[in-house]
Amino acid sequence: MGRPSLCASRMRKRRAQESENDKDERLKHNTERNRAQSLGESFEDREERLSQMCITSMYKGTVAKASEHSELAAAAAAQCQVPSIVGESF
Repeated sequence: MGRPSLCASRMRKRRAQESENDKDERLKHNTERNRAQSLGESFEDREERLSQMCITSMYKGTVAKASEHSELAAAAAAQCQVPSIVGESF
């Protein structure tokens, strides 16, 4: 073996400087990407699943039945839009 590449050295340095929150976000992103690849999920399916997850997480623990609170569910769905990757900033 030889000396590690410059790219590998930079990656180790970046990982050493990242915070715990940054690490969690990076791992969450990688897990999501790997899951989508393994399932062969289309972009539209992924957006639908993520928007459902967002709506569910907004109501978890606060609303017993979403059907009883349809106005709140509609408002949450309007606020919880998953941005498309092309053409929009985050």
